[in-house]
Amino acid sequence: MSRNEITKSALAASLRELMKEKEFSQVTIKDISARCQVSRNAFYYHFHDKYDLVNWIFCSEALPLIDSSSSLEGSWDGFIALCHHLYKDRKFYSEVFHYTGQNSLFDALENIYFELMKTYISSTSRQTGNHINEEQLSIVARMYSHAFAGTIGDWIKGGMRAEGISRFEKLNSIKPKLSIMLLGMAGSQSYAAIQNSLQELNAAHASSFFQLKQLLFAFSPTLGEHQTQIVDGSHFKCIKRCRSLNSNSSCAKCSANPSCQSVPIIDYRIPAAQRGINMLLAKFRGRKFRSEVPIVCPQFQPAPVLKKKLSDTRIAFVTDGGLVPRGNPDNLVPINADRFYAYSFKEKRSLLPEDYEISHQGYDNRFVLEDPNRLVPLDAARILEFAGQIREVSESFYSTTGVMVSVERSKQLGCKIAAAVAKNDVDGIFLISTCGTSTRCGAYIACSIEQLGIPVVHVTNLIQISEGVGCSRILQGNSVSCPFGRPDLSPKQERIYRLSLFKKGLELMKAVPEDNSCLVASLAL
Repeated sequence: MSRNEITKSALAASLRELMKEKEFSQVTIKDISARCQVSRNAFYYHFHDKYDLVNWIFCSEALPLIDSSSSLEGSWDGFIALCHHLYKDRKFYSEVFHYTGQNSLFDALENIYFELMKTYISSTSRQTGNHINEEQLSIVARMYSHAFAGTIGDWIKGGMRAEGISRFEKLNSIKPKLSIMLLGMAGSQSYAAIQNSLQELNAAHASSFFQLKQLLFAFSPTLGEHQTQIVDGSHFKCIKRCRSLNSNSSCAKCSANPSCQSVPIIDYRIPAAQRGINMLLAKFRGRKFRSEVPIVCPQFQPAPVLKKKLSDTRIAFVTDGGLVPRGNPDNLVPINADRFYAYSFKEKRSLLPEDYEISHQGYDNRFVLEDPNRLVPLDAARILEFAGQIREVSESFYSTTGVMVSVERSKQLGCKIAAAVAKNDVDGIFLISTCGTSTRCGAYIACSIEQLGIPVVHVTNLIQISEGVGCSRILQGNSVSCPFGRPDLSPKQERIYRLSLFKKGLELMKAVPEDNSCLVASLAL
C-alpha cells in the first residue's frame, strides 16, 4: 500500500470513529484532521471535502462488488452483493446517504452504475450484432443507473431492512433476460423478440413486468435516427425540420390537422396530472391525442453565415440566466423580465463569484454562484482570445431573466437585444440558457438576433425546445443549472471541459446548416 493510500485509510478510519460520537453533519475537517493527527492541508491534499472522503470510502469498499462481473446478467449479482455490504455497515451508510447536495454519495453511486452499464450494454450489443449509437447508449445506461441507484436509495430511506434484500434475491430468476430486455430498448431488436423474452419469464414474476413491458414497447420507437453532418472534420447532429420555411404556409402537421391551432375543450373533471399522463402515454404508444395548449407552428428562417474567419471574429455573450453584478444594481426581476442589461467585463480575465449574483427563480443557481463562468464562460473565451483563435470578446455581456416570460415578450426582448448587439460590431453570439421557459425565451432572442444576419450558438441542455422555436445552431450544455460547468470535476479538469465545450461552439458557429435543418453539437459527437 502506497503512502497516499495509508493516509487516506487513516483519514477514513478517523471519520468512522468520529461518527460513533456525533452525527455526520456535525463532523468537520478540523475534527477529522485532529483525530488522524495530520494537518488540514494534508487532508485537502487528498480530498476536496468530507463528502469526497465518504465517496472514496464507498468506492474502495463497494466498487469491487459492483464491478465484479463483465456482463449485464452479472450486474444483478453485484447489486445483491452491494446491498449485503451496505446492510452490514448500515449505521454508517444510512447516515452518509442522507446528504443529497453537491458531491453526494448517491450521485457517486449513480455515476458508477452509469459508466458500468454503458460498458455492459456496449459489450453485449457487439456480441449480439445489435447496433447501438452513442446517444441511445447514454439514454439506456442512464435509465438503468437510475433504476439501480434509485432502488438502493429507496431501500435506504425505508430503513435498510433485511427483508428488502430478500425480495431482491427472489427476482434472481429474471437475470438471464436482462440483456435481451436492455437491447430490445437500445438496439434494433424486434418487438416480437422482446415479447418472447418477457413470456419466458417465470409466471410468478411475469405480472411484475407489465408496466416495464408497456414502457419497452412505448419507449423504443422514440429513440429515433438522425443524420450526421460533417463540416471541416467536425461532426454535428443534423435535424431535418418538418416545417416549411415559407412564412405563408404552415407545417405539414397543421395542414393535415387544422384543428391543432384551435382552442381545445378540456374536461376539468379529470385531474390535470391524470390528463397529462394520459397524453404522454398516448404519445408513447403512437396514438392520437390533443394538446390542451393551442399550437402555432413557428416559421423558420435560413441560418446566417459567419462572414469572417474565427481569428477575425468578435464574440459576445447573452444569457437568460439572470447573471447580474453583486447587489443587482438595476433590480433585474427574478421572473417574467421585460428588459435586459449590459454589464462590462472589459478588464476581467474570469468571472469571480464575489462580483456576481443571480436574479432568476427557475433553476438551482448555487453552482453558478460558486463559479459564474459556468454560465458565461469568460475564462475559456479569454484563453482563445489571448491565443489569437478569436479576435476579441465584446466588452460587455447581455443579461435578462427568461423564466416565465411569454412568447410575445420574448420576441420583444429579442428585438431589443438584437438592436443593442448590432450597434456593438459583434460577429457571433453565444446565447446561454437555463430552465425550460428560460430556454424558450433565449431561443426567441437567438432567432431575433439571427434576423440581423449574426450567427448565434444557442447553448442549452433542452435541445428540443430550442429546435422547436427555430434555432439553427444548438450546443448541448452540461445541465440546466450549469451549462458550461461540471461541478463533479476538479477545478482544473472543469476548466479544460469548459474550454473544450466553448471550442466546440466555435466550430458550430462557422458551420453552415443544410437547408431546412439545424445543427446540434455536443462533446459526445
